[in-house]
Amino acid sequence: MARFVWGLLTLLLAACGPFPRDIDDTLQGIHERGTIRVGLVTMRDVDEPLARDFLARLQRESGARVVTERGPAELQLARLDQGALDLVLGDFASDSPWLPEVAIVEPIVDRPAGDRSLGLSPVAANGENRWVGVLEKTVRDIREDAGRE
Repeated sequence: MARFVWGLLTLLLAACGPFPRDIDDTLQGIHERGTIRVGLVTMRDVDEPLARDFLARLQRESGARVVTERGPAELQLARLDQGALDLVLGDFASDSPWLPEVAIVEPIVDRPAGDRSLGLSPVAANGENRWVGVLEKTVRDIREDAGRE
């Protein structure tokens, strides 16, 4: 019986790994490359300092250098989906048609846009749970510092 329990315990421990995990190892890739590949989407001028603050905090937290390029939302989201970017940052609606395909993180700041709400939000590939956790923490820190919890 003791042999069975030890065998079961060994099997259970072997199945345990870092949790949450990234399906495509985004966070590991960032650490190995030393860069975070960011696609910036056109945003309001007033949001630019928030975006810079967000990226600076990510850079400090990860130790990886942020590399950005600007482009239209559809192109950036397609590049994220293809694995060419680690993150897209821009204005996204909470009901974006991309929602089933990507993880839109809580917005750094949101505002009404007609009958919808747009938010300056980081977007990651679905299933990259460790990476999304880092993004969520960074957004929470900014919102707390600004008193926008």
